[in-house]
Amino acid sequence: MIGLVISHYRVIEELGAGGMGIVYKAEDVKLSRQVALKFLPADRHNDRVSIERFLREARTASALNHPNICTIYEVDDFEGRQFIAMELLEGQTLEHAINNRPLSIGRMLDVSMQIADALDAAHGQGILHRDIKPANIFITNRGQAKILDFGLAKALAPSGPDPLATTAATRDDAALTTRAGVALGTIAYMSPEQARGETLDVRTDLFSFGVVLYEMATGERSFLGGTTAVIYDAILNRDPQAPRELNANVPEELERIIGKALEKNRSTRYQTAAELRADLEALKRERDLRSTGSRSVATAAPSGTKWSQSGAAPAVAPSAASAPAHVLPAAAIPMAPSAKPPWALIGGAAVVVLLGVGWFAMRSITPAPPAAESVPAPVETAAAPTTDPSAAANAVTPGAPAAASGGPAASGAVASAPNSPAPAPAPATSTQDGRPAPRATGSSAPRPATPAPAAVADV
Repeated sequence: MIGLVISHYRVIEELGAGGMGIVYKAEDVKLSRQVALKFLPADRHNDRVSIERFLREARTASALNHPNICTIYEVDDFEGRQFIAMELLEGQTLEHAINNRPLSIGRMLDVSMQIADALDAAHGQGILHRDIKPANIFITNRGQAKILDFGLAKALAPSGPDPLATTAATRDDAALTTRAGVALGTIAYMSPEQARGETLDVRTDLFSFGVVLYEMATGERSFLGGTTAVIYDAILNRDPQAPRELNANVPEELERIIGKALEKNRSTRYQTAAELRADLEALKRERDLRSTGSRSVATAAPSGTKWSQSGAAPAVAPSAASAPAHVLPAAAIPMAPSAKPPWALIGGAAVVVLLGVGWFAMRSITPAPPAAESVPAPVETAAAPTTDPSAAANAVTPGAPAAASGGPAASGAVASAPNSPAPAPAPATSTQDGRPAPRATGSSAPRPATPAPAAVADV
């Protein structure tokens, strides 16, 4: 096949092979773009049921236009072999991405929200996929999820035949879901009603999607068994191990979402893919708000998961940061007023500073008032006041020569008190003509009298 030109496609290389087809990388020589060509295996190109399933996939996927559903370009045949031309995807299937290891919670939420949106679009067109599993979900290198293989798809019709199938396919509808390699390859992802052969609705895809969510969160399948009978029994009668027992990083709210999707009674399961997607989006929004430290408004926390109600405990006690919470839509979250600079406070502080600077500047340039001249305090003499001028002169004159001459009497008076401070000089008590000096009246309180000159003579 390599190098052949089939219709207007030139085959470049083989990308992979499986039980239901072989996929080649090819170039559309008319539009100069790369595409993927899917052929039926050589041993099935004459099998009517396989051909009908192949064509069903092409008809169903081409009827849907959604970014998370693989786009079908055309269906044709080459030398009696049917092939489908579809968009070329670069990346890996979700099955290879999991590879027995849980995905990070952030990546899991991104992928699961895209898958839920694609299922909502398909269900809105009245189409059931009926084979949701990791092998039928492709993750591109840019992180975009794509649902593949609508070979088991079935139209939701209240009555009448499946509009997506021919009459022959309607008669062989059971064969499409029970043939070896189909049911055995996907039985672990069937819903209880699908396993019992009951009439199906959109909730069967939601159960299968819950199984995929469980596997992304834990890295393990939810329903295990060595035989088909054991797996059927687990799907119908047993709950899988609590996700948080296998992965302590699983938030309790995510565990609740998985548990609700895996309800065996479809009346208590999620009723629509939009409802499931809304819960996933709310969980992601709450995690984003917490990671950025933003404020969020949470509604009442759920009462618990189906595992917590049954007594199962997580492997590690979750931290407060992983506590479950439902958040209101972004439009209902009250926004805090944006912080504004305190201009009034800043302006008031600036005014106070300017006033203080001005006050100090005025003080520095204003001249200080002149200091008051000190007037020597009056000194009173020991002599009694008298009205006779000559007597006053006689009382003062005899001692004047001794005090002024610096004789022995004065020297002896100083030596007798070497440690006492020198007495302040007494003001003159007489004028040159012998008249008494007038008394100063500068102070209301009299000062101590100056020792009389006679005391010097006694010493």
